[in-house]
Amino acid sequence: MKISEELLAMLRCPSSGQKLRFAGNEMTQLVNEAIASGVARDRLEHKVMEPIEDGLVTEKEDWIYPIRSDIPALVSEEAINLGSLKQKDE
Repeated sequence: MKISEELLAMLRCPSSGQKLRFAGNEMTQLVNEAIASGVARDRLEHKVMEPIEDGLVTEKEDWIYPIRSDIPALVSEEAINLGSLKQKDE
């Protein structure tokens, strides 16, 4: 994913206004495992079907905005709920 540090510093969660950062390999893998097992849900509680390449995570690590085909989906409804994934993982 090619987002400059300067641009990343300006990006915010469209719902909460929290700063965003790249998810990294470990979190991306966790999300993709949840997608494959059918437990990943978006903000509208729809099942997420398509794996992600990477993601932009909120400061509180409660939501991840998927990156697919090198394009971040900064649409509130497409955010994946990380809180529910962490609860299932523990």
